Amino acid sequence: MKIQKSWFTLIEILISISIFSIIMVSIISVYFISTDITYKSYVNRIIHENTKNIIVTISEDVMKNSIKWVSKDFISSDCYLPDDIEKVKKWDKLCVWDSSQYYLALKNDVLDSYTRAEPSVCEEEEKQCYIVKNAKPLTNNLVKVTNLEFFVTDDEVRKVTMLISLRPSKKSWVRRWIIKSTKLTTQITLSERKYKD
Repeated sequence: MKIQKSWFTLIEILISISIFSIIMVSIISVYFISTDITYKSYVNRIIHENTKNIIVTISEDVMKNSIKWVSKDFISSDCYLPDDIEKVKKWDKLCVWDSSQYYLALKNDVLDSYTRAEPSVCEEEEKQCYIVKNAKPLTNNLVKVTNLEFFVTDDEVRKVTMLISLRPSKKSWVRRWIIKSTKLTTQITLSERKYKD
């Protein structure tokens, strides 16, 4: 009795390798797409958590202590009410009557302190800016604040409108294209007291 040996032909091997390659390429592409989605959602969550922290902290302070005014004064540590209130309604520093101050700042790693910064400096890619309250950061090092503006209305009830722009920092350890493509700009108006129904 003769035993027959069956071998794969070259064409069968090439077809099987082709099918395997197609399956592997599709699995790898799904893996990379899902990884990018995961990183993007991680970055969005961090940005939204920081935004929430900023808004809650400032709104509680404004409702509890009232708005003093806004300032652009880098020298004075306190906001002052200008002689002509109508001209000064928009700046990058908010002062509240309990001496709280909110502004953009750069961290000095050597002294472990925060120095007030111009918004134009914070837009530079290599700079890491924070929103601080009395020299203590409200944002963490995973986000970079690129803009902060306060607009005050002096009606019966004083209100402040904040414009905040955040994006992921290089310290968030995500891909560069996610950092460049992700930015959250939020505008919210806060009142000194709650509205009545």
